[in-house]
Amino acid sequence: MNIQVIGMGGYGIANTILFSAGGNVVRGVDFDSALINSLNNKEMKIDDLELDRIYREREVIFCDKLEASDVYIITAPSLDYDEKVNFVLVCIERIKALLKKGDTIILETSLPPGTTMNVVKPILEQTGLVADVDFYLANVPRKVEPYYSDLTLSHKIIGGVGTTSTKKVKEIYQFINKGRIDETDAKTAEVVKSMESTYRDISIAIANELLLVCEELGVDPWLAINLANQNQTVNIMSPGTGVGGNCIPTNPTFLIENVSANTSSLLRNARARNNSMPIKVTRDIRSIVKEFNLNSISLLGATYKANSDEQGPSPTEEIIKFLIDDEIEYSVYDPYLKGDFPRLKYELTEAIQESSLIVFLVGHKDFIDLNPESIIQRTESRMIFDCTGKLNVGQWQNAGFKVFRLGCVQSEILNREATTW
Repeated sequence: MNIQVIGMGGYGIANTILFSAGGNVVRGVDFDSALINSLNNKEMKIDDLELDRIYREREVIFCDKLEASDVYIITAPSLDYDEKVNFVLVCIERIKALLKKGDTIILETSLPPGTTMNVVKPILEQTGLVADVDFYLANVPRKVEPYYSDLTLSHKIIGGVGTTSTKKVKEIYQFINKGRIDETDAKTAEVVKSMESTYRDISIAIANELLLVCEELGVDPWLAINLANQNQTVNIMSPGTGVGGNCIPTNPTFLIENVSANTSSLLRNARARNNSMPIKVTRDIRSIVKEFNLNSISLLGATYKANSDEQGPSPTEEIIKFLIDDEIEYSVYDPYLKGDFPRLKYELTEAIQESSLIVFLVGHKDFIDLNPESIIQRTESRMIFDCTGKLNVGQWQNAGFKVFRLGCVQSEILNREATTW
């Protein structure tokens, strides 16, 4: 079986490697020639050890031109709402020129409900071929990280434009996936993916709103949430600086923009609450800087989630935009960050040595495990602002730091002394 995987983001690369290992004739396609050259020269380091081993031991082919194939799998790289849809439509137009009877097209990316059936299907049927009869079409939402164990053992949903397409695509994924595979229709598959992201978005928004409620009431939000979670029926997530990545901030929009405002009011409010958190964090930084006449800050953490180097839009980027507007001097350090980032330092000491305030924005284990007594020897700062809720406040205070926490800054400034709990 000839397979072409289109879009060499992390997920597309992983799929190309996995299907190649299954004995198929597979090509990974991307329109970025430099990326393709790097992949073919084995210059890429695949984060997953097993995928990296297969990539180096087998002949995995990558190219920058789409060719005729039996199966086309579109895996849109990490893009925003409009870019993602546009990428898929560009790919579909190119596939249309190559489409023949018996071909299978798989959309392995998040899309607005109805896109597969109402947009993609009519474009391909302009060839005169009929979907689910002459060719097969399905949406297969990605549900896991691009790691070997996740991709080969995880739950998968196949949403075809008809039952024949669904079963055909299910057979293809059974080459690489030994986990549970559920069959449904294309629109349901699209909704399920957005629903998963929306659930996470709302859960995070609840935590962030409860933090603000506690702050206004003069209650320690971290203590209150910890105590509430002692109830076995309660599982409030950790508040934080906002929501990043390419799924949670984007996929709820696929639902919001396709139903009435009244129907999606909770979803809209959750998006607004999470989008407001970088503003909240920046205001707290401003308050601390102004109150103590500070001149520079260090931002620790710039990826959109803890303990991961997966790239995507992050709340830190939004916070930096506001700091630039305020002309506040800053530096950034993140042990997981790859590529360019404004004022990024590659060593922790370099980032904090001349700082007057250290701000913890992401709860990386590397940060949680820091020894405060060692850190105080490496920085001019005697103040930290913990936006993660993960630091041992007592240890940092005992080492000589004044500690501020997200949701407690105003009360801690008024007390002129950070609280330990």
